[in-house]
Amino acid sequence: MTRHHWISIRRRTRRGTVGRALAVSVAAGLVLGGGLAGLDSAPVAAAPAPEESSTSTTTSTTSPAVAPATQPTVPMVEGGEPDPGGERSLPADSLDAASADLDRLDAALAGLADRRVSALARTEQASAELRTSRQTLAEARERRIDRIVRAYEMTASDAAFDQLVEPGVMAERIRGLTRAADRADRREISDLEALIEERRDELDRLDRLVTTLDDSSREIRDTRDGIVAKLAAATASVGSVGALTPAGAGPSDIARAARAADEAYVAVGLASDPTAVAERVARYDVARAELIAALTRTTSVVGDDLEATWAVTAAPALRAMYFALSQVGKDYVYATAGPSRYDCSGLTKRAWAQNGIALPHFSGAQLSSGIRVEPVDLRPGDLLTYGPGGSEHVVMYIGAGYTVEAKGRAYGVVVESSDTNPGSFAGASRPMP
Repeated sequence: MTRHHWISIRRRTRRGTVGRALAVSVAAGLVLGGGLAGLDSAPVAAAPAPEESSTSTTTSTTSPAVAPATQPTVPMVEGGEPDPGGERSLPADSLDAASADLDRLDAALAGLADRRVSALARTEQASAELRTSRQTLAEARERRIDRIVRAYEMTASDAAFDQLVEPGVMAERIRGLTRAADRADRREISDLEALIEERRDELDRLDRLVTTLDDSSREIRDTRDGIVAKLAAATASVGSVGALTPAGAGPSDIARAARAADEAYVAVGLASDPTAVAERVARYDVARAELIAALTRTTSVVGDDLEATWAVTAAPALRAMYFALSQVGKDYVYATAGPSRYDCSGLTKRAWAQNGIALPHFSGAQLSSGIRVEPVDLRPGDLLTYGPGGSEHVVMYIGAGYTVEAKGRAYGVVVESSDTNPGSFAGASRPMP
């Protein structure tokens, strides 16, 4: 009987040591061979959050790499060609640019889909490993408890065996072996607990990775929809618009002054009696003067020339111009039309949408949508286009030889002197209500 106890303790001690060795081997195998290698190390093209416009939802084609922590940008140009310098002097609004961006987005979506499949497969594998580790831990804890109980039973009840040797010696030997076996058990349990924690962390990271991939795919699809809408706009005609998402003033003195002038101008039309009209006209005169002052501080425009031109400008064109000026300082992002980011035709489209006119989101189509205007007859609100058939760029004339435009990523929405010199200038048009 007592001999059986002795053999049992030796066997359980060996099993504890072997169990710990197995646990360590499993942990090493999982860490070295079953991690996330290849799942979240390669950059993937994605897109920023979608922008709203009056007729379509569009976003940037700038491509951040999808990673749980960082998202560095990958340069893409307005014209759809590689851009080693990070900028172009003239943003392109061409159909070739839109088609090239569409191809890139399709490739990015396919890459994200492949990575998502890999991440889900690894998630399933890691979940199975976690279940196995938990089961192994439960068994190890049960063995440890069983070993402790049996050891105490032996030392407490096996008096007959203890009489064969010096009193107390055998019991002390049993207790020593039990302590050694218990240390091995506790090491095994500790290793398994650490392994389980690693598996939990890995599953959390995989879950975040899948969420990031899904978010990036959704944003790329939104961007793709905007590019498709831009391609379709090449043959679109002037229509009408519904409710517009509010667009706050840009981060510049010109933008804030333009918004104040526009609000004061609208208030004049809402006045109901002569006294109120006179007061609001006076406020509008002050706001308009402040806008002209802001423009003269940052450009070489002649304020008196602007004042004289604006005084005879029709209300729809004046309001379209005020809106475009109120966006000065905001970012350029290809294929967007506000409210916080614009490309060149997106800005002019959104500005004229203030009057209920839905211009196509393509500079070439905008040239053919309105009445052709000669350079000597330009008025505020008129659109000047560049490139073959006006396909590369569009700006809005504000008077006195100046324009407002979404110039490019390196510039954003700015005020520039107008250019009607032969060469890239394709012509000007005047949208009509």
